[in-house]
Amino acid sequence: MQTGIVIQSKAIERDDSHSKAVEFYRKINGDFHLTTTQSKEKQKENVMKKHLVCMVLVCAMVLFGTGMGLAGQGRGPGDGTGPIHDVLDGVPFTFAGDVTEFAMGGGLTLATKTDGNVQIYGIGPVFYWTSQNVNYPEITDTLTANGFTVNYNGVYRNVAMSITIDGSTIALRDPVTGAPLWKGGSGGGFCK
Repeated sequence: MQTGIVIQSKAIERDDSHSKAVEFYRKINGDFHLTTTQSKEKQKENVMKKHLVCMVLVCAMVLFGTGMGLAGQGRGPGDGTGPIHDVLDGVPFTFAGDVTEFAMGGGLTLATKTDGNVQIYGIGPVFYWTSQNVNYPEITDTLTANGFTVNYNGVYRNVAMSITIDGSTIALRDPVTGAPLWKGGSGGGFCK
């Protein structure tokens, strides 16, 4: 088969009117004079390159996917700052008051009668509250938050474990692991 190509190539090269076509064909398809052995080796090399690229992509997807799968399953405050410390190692609290504002990252401020304004973190997303048939807090709502005050490298945060509003109590974190229930934490997350 290779011989036929070489003969055809020489026949075209003899005709000066076709020399430009031959040059163009060589640029596109490479050298006509590769032996069968060289051609097979080049094919094997190309297949190996494709396999290598596929393996690298699979490894990257596995590493990236694992990281994403584990994200948010820690025992941090639930506001995006990460699992720096174990929430359950904190000091228990109960704060009751009126909601005065919402903070970025899933927190709210309570105006309490005895402790002044208190920031509560880790209240979870609206969809979780809806799935539990509990009304998400609004400004001026009165509620009671239970949780732990945790020292995050010198910054104290009040991380909610449960909130009672309008006579309904919503569990926000697993009492054994401290994992947020809206992320499917163990011990009765809404995803189960």
